[in-house]
Amino acid sequence: MAKKKRRRRASAGGVNKSQAIRDYLKTNPGAGPKEVIASLGAQGLEVSPALVSNIKYGGSRMTKKKRRRRRKGTKRATAARARSSNDTVSLSLLMEAKKLADHLGGVEKAKRALDALSRLQ
Repeated sequence: MAKKKRRRRASAGGVNKSQAIRDYLKTNPGAGPKEVIASLGAQGLEVSPALVSNIKYGGSRMTKKKRRRRRKGTKRATAARARSSNDTVSLSLLMEAKKLADHLGGVEKAKRALDALSRLQ
């Protein structure tokens, strides 16, 4: 037996509530959900706080772009992490290396110590 297609209800005489919220937020970007509800209520449009919050903070394309998440453990993500950790040196790592070089008596002595360490492994 085939499923019946659902029909969407026309809300408030065919007015798109989500678009009305987006339009209001475009002209008043700092408005909170309560202010949006009050303003649209004065225009005769009843909207819920959850809908306003979802449009303003959650699903709005006006405020932020969607981010793609990568699954952990995929080859591409693992390779990218390995490259980024091997290719970049952070400021904190440089500070630690400087402390080590100062402790060993200079950069040349630190290089020799690291060469000797690499031969041991």
